[in-house]
Amino acid sequence: MNQKYIPYGNGKPLFSQKTLAKHWGVSVRTINRLIKSGKLSAYRVGTQWRIDHEDAEAYRKRQG
Repeated sequence: MNQKYIPYGNGKPLFSQKTLAKHWGVSVRTINRLIKSGKLSAYRVGTQWRIDHEDAEAYRKRQG
């Protein structure tokens, strides 16, 4: 799978909202709702959110 991500300190991938939305085939608004509701963990970087690859996969597994 060709994944676009932004590495941080320890080299673990972080998705932007837009990249994760494209990867999952949903809208950026859906990603924002999941973050706001606390269902999807994310990190604030300046004015944007970043989602850890492991957190994204854990959410997907919980959804079945």
